[in-house]
Amino acid sequence: MSVEAILAAFAPNERTLSALLQRQARRYGSHPLVVTGNGSISFEEAPRLAARFSGTLAAAGICPGDRVAMMCSNRAEFIECFCGCAWLGAVVVPINIASRGPQLQHHKRSAPPVHPPKVAGWPNLALIRSTSASRTSR
Repeated sequence: MSVEAILAAFAPNERTLSALLQRQARRYGSHPLVVTGNGSISFEEAPRLAARFSGTLAAAGICPGDRVAMMCSNRAEFIECFCGCAWLGAVVVPINIASRGPQLQHHKRSAPPVHPPKVAGWPNLALIRSTSASRTSR
């Protein structure tokens, strides 16, 4: 399908991640969306997981437009966090897990973090949040 055909087939409000996840859930149901060594997520589970994690992020103080740095290996939780950020309207900044020293300092300079919020139920998840205010101060 060409880009033109996709744009003609789906109105702008149907091109969001939440609309895409819901549409694919209806289409593919229990078929796996992603499978990793530590779990899998079906198409029908994805919208619920994204919406739930979006609420978790909001409760932690993340707002639409905030950047959320995420350092995570190839795990099912990556998809949950990525989709939850998109569902909320936050921007994911994925950081390679092999990043060290100068690379991590570059990320810190590029998106000055505020105090990392605590995320209930995710003890090993560290979020670095860059607020709208820090984006406009550059």
